[in-house]
Amino acid sequence: TRHLAELRDRGLLHSELLSAIWRPKIFARHQRQLLELLQALDLLLPWGHDRQQSCTTLQSTRPPAELFLVPALLPPRPPRQPGEGRHDVAEDDAVVVFLDFHGLLDRLLPTLFPRVLSLLSRSEAAIQILSVHANHALFTTSAQGQARGDCARSLGGRRHVHKFIVSMQPCAGNELLRCSMRAKRTSTEASSARPSWRHLDRLLHAFRDALATWMPRIGFKAGVRCPVCASGRAHPVDLHCVLRDDVPLCPRSGEPIEELPPWLLEWRGHCRPHSPSVQEGRSAMAELCSEPTGDSGLHVEYMYASPIDVAALD
Repeated sequence: TRHLAELRDRGLLHSELLSAIWRPKIFARHQRQLLELLQALDLLLPWGHDRQQSCTTLQSTRPPAELFLVPALLPPRPPRQPGEGRHDVAEDDAVVVFLDFHGLLDRLLPTLFPRVLSLLSRSEAAIQILSVHANHALFTTSAQGQARGDCARSLGGRRHVHKFIVSMQPCAGNELLRCSMRAKRTSTEASSARPSWRHLDRLLHAFRDALATWMPRIGFKAGVRCPVCASGRAHPVDLHCVLRDDVPLCPRSGEPIEELPPWLLEWRGHCRPHSPSVQEGRSAMAELCSEPTGDSGLHVEYMYASPIDVAALD
């Protein structure tokens, strides 16, 4: 009964339930081949072991039962309860980008979230998956190790590592994927580490590598909310253009983009240290950003030169 409820409510399939379904002789002798076929087609994804059963069978020699995730049975994100904190709200200290999969995002969902996150958790030990739904994914990652040159603070002789919360959800009619990164706050911390462009750059590269492992021919490009179009329906502007062009322009109105968030100003300053707009914003940016720029080159292979379509974000 518990296994059926978890399959219906969470999309989790226990290996014991699967064995019971395949008990007839016609399936029993081909269980391994059937399981490999379902995983090759992304109909089933390995999702760890049954922790509840593991706690009750510690003294048993029988290995814990495997868990599989069925992407097609993933439920949508439940409505937020009153008083519950929101992780997807744009905050002053959050870094928000929009990923464009060239019109393929609707076809990639809902398998995209569990497939890519499982690959990310294998390549990045600091990533911890919090929740996965058909239309939303939430996980944490460590600030230490996400950005080269950063160092963890030492509190009372203990190594203290800040963490970031990353939320992903489709928007603009499932045309774009909104990715938000902000500091994870705890009651014992007076202040939290602010995510920088280095953390975002590291995350985007890890996301790109995980996506390439799953779908080598699928690419994406990153964009930010256009600061010029304050009125009307919001839309993104290609992040590559903002970092590359002397004067980035709004793809909808053609107006120059001058006001950028501090993290993006610092990133643009790293790419274009002699840009006039960077020189003007450097003094204001210095008060908010204290991380060293370093000498490492910028890698933007995951960004494409073609501009993001002017799809509305609302």
